[in-house]
Amino acid sequence: KEASKAISQIVLSSHIVQMAEAPTPMDTDASGGRPKRERKTVDFFTVESKEKKAFEVKEGKGTKLGDIPNVAFKLSQITGKDDLVKLVHSIMFKLPGKATTAKRNIKDFSGFTFENPAVEKPKAEEKVNRLTNAGLNSILDLFDLPRGKDEDATKEARVARIMKFLEKPCKTPGVKDLKAIDDAAKEKERAKREKNAAKRAKEQAKKEK
Repeated sequence: KEASKAISQIVLSSHIVQMAEAPTPMDTDASGGRPKRERKTVDFFTVESKEKKAFEVKEGKGTKLGDIPNVAFKLSQITGKDDLVKLVHSIMFKLPGKATTAKRNIKDFSGFTFENPAVEKPKAEEKVNRLTNAGLNSILDLFDLPRGKDEDATKEARVARIMKFLEKPCKTPGVKDLKAIDDAAKEKERAKREKNAAKRAKEQAKKEK
């Protein structure tokens, strides 16, 4: 039985070797020489990448917001992450903008530059019109525009004032310079602190005598 088993293993091993050594079917060339391998063609797919257009603030008909003192001052009091900045940027440029560049873009804004005013202006006005009273007032305050009284305080009137400003920004006549007022208040507070510090030092010196 052991001899029979050994013979069976030898036969099986021989069969496996023959299978491993058996040549794979190949086409031969016309000269009857080496086997001719079939070359597979590889298809390469190229993805067309659309070049991103650089964001540009086009020059409008009015004054740049950064050149309107009170507007520039109010913008300096908020960050690019502020919801008001995102809102105003989206109205001006149809997108919220990046936190790092949104304020700079707003400062460079000098009025709408619609390519198709008949379509784009109503859309911008609709966006403003959808705002709540608080949202409208926040934009009016930022642009240093009056909230209005009586008829001038209606939603339609406030929307109209904002749209007029966005078409041709300009300084509101007769307003006080907020930065100058703020600087004067800070100077007054600094002087008060110095006076109090000097008074405390004088009192301390008396105690030490």
